Amino acid sequence: MKSKSLFIGLFGLSVLFANAQNVQSNSLLTSGGLNAGSGGAGQNTYYGYEAGMTNTLGNHNTFIGNFSGKYNANWGNTFLGSYAGQSNSSGFANTFVGIAAGDETNGHSNTYVGAYSGYLNNDTHSTFLGLESGNNSSGGYNVYVGAGAGEGAIGEGNVFLGIRSGFSQTIDGAFIVENYNYSQPNPLIKGEFATGKVGINVTDFPSTAGSVDVSGYKFFVKGGLLAEEIRVATTWADYVFEESYKLPSLKEVEQHIAEKGHLMNVPSAKQVEQDGISVGEMAKIQQEKIEELTLYIIEQNKINEKQAEELKELREMVQSLAAKK
Repeated sequence: MKSKSLFIGLFGLSVLFANAQNVQSNSLLTSGGLNAGSGGAGQNTYYGYEAGMTNTLGNHNTFIGNFSGKYNANWGNTFLGSYAGQSNSSGFANTFVGIAAGDETNGHSNTYVGAYSGYLNNDTHSTFLGLESGNNSSGGYNVYVGAGAGEGAIGEGNVFLGIRSGFSQTIDGAFIVENYNYSQPNPLIKGEFATGKVGINVTDFPSTAGSVDVSGYKFFVKGGLLAEEIRVATTWADYVFEESYKLPSLKEVEQHIAEKGHLMNVPSAKQVEQDGISVGEMAKIQQEKIEELTLYIIEQNKINEKQAEELKELREMVQSLAAKK
């Protein structure tokens, strides 16, 4: 028998004989742990009834809990909890903490913390934290945090935060923060890593708003938005002051209003109701009207000054004629 082996607890003697030919540097702390580590692989720590029982090849494992890692035959796993990783026969570099965490799986490089977390998930490189998080899900490279987060979900590269967040979602590369209400998704935040889109209180990202294409927009909010300041990158209306700009006459403006019911180059009330407005574009249009009004006022002021001068001359003429009488 190899040295550096430790067998402690009830039935420890029978375990010692079962491992006599192959065990190297094992610690079998088996108080009531009948058949723990009886498979014979080395450099492992087993504690619990039938923990690591059939492990004949795997090493550097820690299986603590009844039936934890029972059928595992690979390396670098840490299973803590009854039935944790019980049927994970070929997975490696996993950490499963909780009753039945990672049970019925064969993935590798996963971290599941919580009773039944990652149960039946056979993929890789995922982190599930919470009761039944990632339970019966498929897809790798996911992070699910919260009781039932990602339960029944299908997809890769997702981050779900909150109770039952991402429940039964079929999606890739999503970021979802929600507490699922058992009747329909209700995300506080939803994002797409591939497109860079982020939504508040939205379930899907619209591609149109009325007749306007908004598929390229990145931020969506359902409900009101209150901010102390918003800066919009846009063009401005100083072209009104250029010599080439054709300022419509007031007669033309009057005629347009009579025919259309709104100012030139300004959307109608019906159009705004249907499509909404672009804040930057509307600010530019309003500035255009302000600058046009400024030009009208300047022109009217010139007329007023000319009329005032003519009136002054007429007054002087009248006074001169009156003085000659």
